[in-house]
Amino acid sequence: MTNVLMILKTQSLKNDQRILKELASFKKLGANVDVFVAKDCDLSQSQFNYTLYEARIFGGAAPSKMIVRIIGILHFYIKAMSFILYKDYSVVWVCDPIMFLLVLALKKIKPELKVVWDHHELPPSWFLESKYLTNIFKIAYRKTDIVIHANKYRQDFLEKHLNVKARKSYIISNYPDANNTDEAELTHEAECWIKNAGSFVYLQNSLQENRYGFETITALLESGYKVFHAGKINKVFLDKYKLYSNDLYLSGYLNINQINRVLNKCDFTVIFYKQNSLNQIYCDANRLYQAMSLGVPVIIGNNPTLVGTTSDYNDVLVLDNINRHSIKEIVNEVGFKQLIRKPEVLKWSEYDDFFQEILI
Repeated sequence: MTNVLMILKTQSLKNDQRILKELASFKKLGANVDVFVAKDCDLSQSQFNYTLYEARIFGGAAPSKMIVRIIGILHFYIKAMSFILYKDYSVVWVCDPIMFLLVLALKKIKPELKVVWDHHELPPSWFLESKYLTNIFKIAYRKTDIVIHANKYRQDFLEKHLNVKARKSYIISNYPDANNTDEAELTHEAECWIKNAGSFVYLQNSLQENRYGFETITALLESGYKVFHAGKINKVFLDKYKLYSNDLYLSGYLNINQINRVLNKCDFTVIFYKQNSLNQIYCDANRLYQAMSLGVPVIIGNNPTLVGTTSDYNDVLVLDNINRHSIKEIVNEVGFKQLIRKPEVLKWSEYDDFFQEILI
């Protein structure tokens, strides 16, 4: 049995679907998987299917201040290396580009380890503008046994910018599980709201500036649609724009099967990202894959990754210039109710061979 250690920092391990699917893939293949994590969520060992080692670090897993983040990641490096130094793992899976110094230390101190570096995101612009940091990053990138990227656009951008190639690399997009069509009931209140709503639109984690939350919700409500929103309830954002209405339902976080239920009942879903950072431009939206796997009509922005992902999808509309007026225009012109839903076959199990290769 291969011993695998996953190392990561995340706000909510219990809701990080990509991580949970990666762990499940290893477990399905018979690997013994441990998780070393800095997290902010309330998750005990009894609630988790893998051996959990929690690292409590300065500032927590996702502080807002940059100086606190830097101190926190250095603190995490030290704790992770101290933990792994005398452990017997065959594979170490490291999540996030910011872990570049940890990757470098692992290959230096334990060169026999197979290190997999999973780039959930791109490094921030300020990092890529530093010649000193990128030179160290390039060394770590070259020394890593396997580099994972969420999509080809991110990989191409990063390798072109750094003028570097990985020893071996794979693309693992955040596809849904094979049983993605399963549904689970919502709360009684949510079920009643949907039953009485008539036409409604599904939004997820849109209560933020970077996702055109105000413009989207306002335009939809003014167009006669009701809005079901899942994900973080950002009270500061709601108060700022006075987004309180009986036609806007805030469910909070839902599990995958509950999201399926809402997607199957909604008229369409909207996915916008402002193109004001690299990770926004080259976004990899798991909720897009989930909607496509159910054949749900989608309206998206013209981000290259969103457009590329939906190039062969049956029910997609791309909005180039996103504002309140243009959103109203596009939803009023199209009768989504008349569209026949044609699901796209997108399954996480497509990556089974890759996970098997890692364990060899």
